[in-house]
Amino acid sequence: MADRQHYLQCPICDEMVSATVVAAFDGEAEARLLASLVQGRLNRIVCPVCGHTGLAPEPVIVRMPSLGTIIGFMPVEVPRNRKAHLAARLQRQLEQSVGPLRTVKVCFGSAQLRRELPQAPWKGNPPEFQHRFDSPGAPRYRRIALNRALRKRPDDPVLLTRLGIALYDLALFREARKTLEEALARGPDQVDALYCLASVNLDDGNPAEAQRLYDRVVSATHDPVPRFLAGVAAYRAGQLHAALERLRQAAGEQPDLLEAHVWLAIVQLALDDKESAFASLRHAVENGLRDPHLILSHPEFQPVRSENAFKTLVALIERLHDRNAAKPGRPDHPAHHRRTRRGPRPARSRTH
Repeated sequence: MADRQHYLQCPICDEMVSATVVAAFDGEAEARLLASLVQGRLNRIVCPVCGHTGLAPEPVIVRMPSLGTIIGFMPVEVPRNRKAHLAARLQRQLEQSVGPLRTVKVCFGSAQLRRELPQAPWKGNPPEFQHRFDSPGAPRYRRIALNRALRKRPDDPVLLTRLGIALYDLALFREARKTLEEALARGPDQVDALYCLASVNLDDGNPAEAQRLYDRVVSATHDPVPRFLAGVAAYRAGQLHAALERLRQAAGEQPDLLEAHVWLAIVQLALDDKESAFASLRHAVENGLRDPHLILSHPEFQPVRSENAFKTLVALIERLHDRNAAKPGRPDHPAHHRRTRRGPRPARSRTH
């Protein structure tokens, strides 16, 4: 057996966790390790502060002499755009150390390993088998782990901010608001808490307060995404000219923020400026809009849906969408949820 010391930062509470990770072993001579591997227990790391657990995102080499096989196994899922590169690198590494073993296999996840080692003790394999330690997990899971961590660090504004974000993701707005306000009371510089609190207010029916908070986020970050959301909040608060100003600026600062162009068109329609509204939608198409749902999902466009200019524009987007569907890997709108070093950041409101 070969092992090494591994250090990973917990993605939930930032604790630096040290663990001994098994890098290679003989699957026949060390059947106990093979059983631990296939049952998702080998190289499982547990954070001592919040209890977050997951598998080390490192490959394990398994030698099976009687089969003449050496297996490089990645126990967690790998993004498709990295899988070929990682497989080639692992293949080269295995070929250099193959020795008398004739066959080299590279497996990603339990399904591929099960096909290579059907004789292994697979019964009772836990559902979290492929959960990575370096992934914070679903909001419900984060909520549990963060509450556990806060019992040890009750005044930590970063942990309170992350708990507020998890509660927001679960649509528990009252609890999220209380937690985020506490985070800001203990750490006024927590921009993520301010950002999420703005989204809570927008989604919970308080757009005027949401606009004020998003404007504060913009002042701190100069980020066009919260500026765009401030524009949405201003529109919902009935402040059309304030919305127009913010959305124009956001679309100018980040032309591929397609929702900014769409919402700019909505505000222009509300101001009875159809010509500018259609121009904004055309700018969205020029900057990459390929999903007609991004427009058709807004009831604000209902008054112009029967007009030829609108129909022509939607038909163009649908043609571009069909053409784009044949080109995998090209996102239909590139303004995705963002992540900071300190965890997930709510760069979108749920209802925009």
